[in-house]
Amino acid sequence: MKINIDFLIENMKKYFETNTDIFNYFLSNNCLLLAEHFAHSQAESKKVDALKTINKLLSKRRYESCRQLFENLNEDSVTFAIVKGDILSKQIYGCIGYRRSSDIDILVGHQDIEKIKNILRKNGFFQLSTGDKECRNRKQEVFWAYCTHQVFPFVKIEDNLRIIIDLNFDIYWSEKKNEFKTREVLQRNVISNIYSIQVPIVDHEMAFVLMCLHHYKDTHSVFLISQGGYKLSIFVDIFAFILCNNINYSKLIDYINLLNAKQYVLWCIFSTEKLFPHQKLKYLLALINDNDSEIIDTYGLGGEEYYWYYDLYDRLFKIEFLRDFTNSLSPEQKEIIRKNLLYM
Repeated sequence: MKINIDFLIENMKKYFETNTDIFNYFLSNNCLLLAEHFAHSQAESKKVDALKTINKLLSKRRYESCRQLFENLNEDSVTFAIVKGDILSKQIYGCIGYRRSSDIDILVGHQDIEKIKNILRKNGFFQLSTGDKECRNRKQEVFWAYCTHQVFPFVKIEDNLRIIIDLNFDIYWSEKKNEFKTREVLQRNVISNIYSIQVPIVDHEMAFVLMCLHHYKDTHSVFLISQGGYKLSIFVDIFAFILCNNINYSKLIDYINLLNAKQYVLWCIFSTEKLFPHQKLKYLLALINDNDSEIIDTYGLGGEEYYWYYDLYDRLFKIEFLRDFTNSLSPEQKEIIRKNLLYM
């Protein structure tokens, strides 16, 4: 997969002293595609290959450990789809390994949550709270149910590997829940093969929209930004998805309209184009933004928007950004972070 990252590298040189610093940043920030293209020696190329191999091996172990789980879900006629994670890596890059993943995300409707939770327990999964104790905290359970888009994670330990299952019941964040949209997504499932396991996923165009929604949340949530949510890998995913796939633009726009996701997808493409100025990004941006509406670079979810004092490059690469961002928060914003840290 050949890409041009010269523009990005030139802008990054303001923040890093050497090419080795830039390469190590790519490695540590889950940007193996960029590291692969930027490697200047055989030793650096071997580091990239080693990390890709590790990602593949861990992915294979996770899915093979869940083979019986997926069979049980299909036998019980549970409507679900595997999203994000290793499946998304295959859809973006054509193979698993370029993205580091630590869990398996399952999108499921509210009507099947209790059924799938029972199947997970029968397959050796259980819910954990801080300190690896079984989740008994009612406040914690309520917080996850009403203040996030998923239930408290399920975990199984097998051969010293922690296998985590995230049950997502909404495609949007808690401030913008819409169960109807989740049902619309699940009605458009397709079957995919991963490690000889048949699992339902969403098609490429739907995967792109869901990816943008996920990345928009990570880059706009006060809590997630404070925990290091601004990552270059977010924009690498978007760039590679558009560059390396033959996207059906008509279907993509239909999905964007179906899920009322236009402003979120636009922001993701708009921001990605600042880092990777490519004709495909410019074309798609103009195609989706048919009424030429202004794209405002703000943060915040739940109706409140805050203007940035840092530009996109500073948010990604400036060492002081996270400290300054945290110090600039209001008491109300800090309270939101405190509650999230308490119950997450």
